[in-house]
Formats: sequence, structure tokens, C-alpha cells
Amino acid sequence: MTVTKKLTISSSGKINLYLNVSKTLRVDGYHEIKSIMQSISLADELNFEIYNNYGLSRHGSTNGNGNGNGISITCNNI
Repeated sequence: MTVTKKLTISSSGKINLYLNVSKTLRVDGYHEIKSIMQSISLADELNFEIYNNYGLSRHGSTNGNGNGNGISITCNNI
């Protein structure tokens, strides 16, 4: 595999000052939320590498989303 492009971005942290998650699911399977957030100075550094073939892989730690994948993998699979 040959890397054709690299991208590094910063993902800023936040604190939920208020979070309300509805009990019922929306049609798309997600809960409606209401929140008040405050950004903080902490951030994650995200590094992406594009190869000359298709697909997406993730390296690093994550709490996952219930199916063993992070949201980036789940979004890629939609």
C-alpha cells in the first residue's frame, strides 16, 4: 500500500454543562438530545492517511459505539 495523501487535524474537547437525552428513538435509530456545551483547551490529534486502495482503518483507542467501532468507521460503512 502506498500513502497518497496525509492529513492531520485537531479535534477540540468539550464539557457538557447540560445534557438531556430523549427516551424514544428517532426514525433513524438515534436519540434526540438537548445540550449546553463549553469548549476546553484539550484536544485530540487525528491523523489520516489515504492509500491507493479503498477502505478505512482506525488505529488508537476508543470507547466504541456498542459494535466495537468508533463513529468514524460506522460513518464510513453507511
